[in-house]
Amino acid sequence: MSERRWERVTYREKCGRCGALLKAGDPMLLIAFVGMKRALIRCEQCEGPAPPDLPERPEIYSVAELALQRIRNTAMTPVAQLPQSAPLPRLVVDNTAPREWLPYRETREPGEDDE
Repeated sequence: MSERRWERVTYREKCGRCGALLKAGDPMLLIAFVGMKRALIRCEQCEGPAPPDLPERPEIYSVAELALQRIRNTAMTPVAQLPQSAPLPRLVVDNTAPREWLPYRETREPGEDDE
């Protein structure tokens, strides 16, 4: 079973049959099948004219505008109100310890070549 409905494009899409590029605001036919996550997209040229009562172009935001709206709507905690944590321990590295992962360095004689 499938559901067929006409909508307006909100972002750029491609027709799944002819490959035409659909711009924001163009009518498209969505064909959704039971069990499929993504709907098939068809343009007006492939499926015929869109119904005349199709709503006009929806309000379209760029990705940057959507990110700014999300940031503005997020409650921010001032740094002064964050809980104070203990300082992190310092990592001490001992460079004088022998390197177990390079055991051949200690067994080679000075000036000995690799063969």
